[in-house]
Amino acid sequence: MVDQTMKTDIKKHTLNLRSGDWDYLESIFKPNGIATAVAVRTIVSNYVDKKRDEERRRGGANLADMDIDIG
Repeated sequence: MVDQTMKTDIKKHTLNLRSGDWDYLESIFKPNGIATAVAVRTIVSNYVDKKRDEERRRGGANLADMDIDIG
C-alpha cells in the first residue's frame, strides 16, 4: 500500500554513496531513459514503503528486528 502523498512530496537531501556506485547505477538506468536520481529515489521510496507496510501489519516498529537487506 503506497501513500500517494509520499510520491509527490519531495524534499532534497544529500546522499553519500561509495565511489563508483552512482556511475554504476547511471550505467544501468540511463540507457533505458531513466534518470539516476529518479531510480535512486524510487529504490529508497519502495524500501521505505515496504518497511512502513510491515510496521503497520506488526502494529508498530520493532527496531530489534530491523534489517537493511533490500534484495
